[in-house]
Amino acid sequence: MYGCQQELIKSPESIPFLEYLCTTVNRLINYGIYLARKWYFKLGYITGKHDLEKQLSQIIIINLFILKQQSKP
Repeated sequence: MYGCQQELIKSPESIPFLEYLCTTVNRLINYGIYLARKWYFKLGYITGKHDLEKQLSQIIIINLFILKQQSKP
C-alpha cells in the first residue's frame, strides 16, 4: 500500500480508506505532472504555484455540473 508501514495501522477498518486516499493522492500527483509537462512542451509555459490547482478545480466543477445534469429526470 504505497510505502505505508501496515504494522503501524492498528484498526483494520481504516485500511480501505487509507488505500483509497493513497490512490487518489497518487492520481492527483500524476495528473499534475502530466499537465505541467504538457504545458511546458506544447506551450513553452512553466507552471506557477497555483496554476495546476486552478486547472484541476475547473475540471472538477465541470464534471460535477455534468453529473448534476445527467441525474435530473
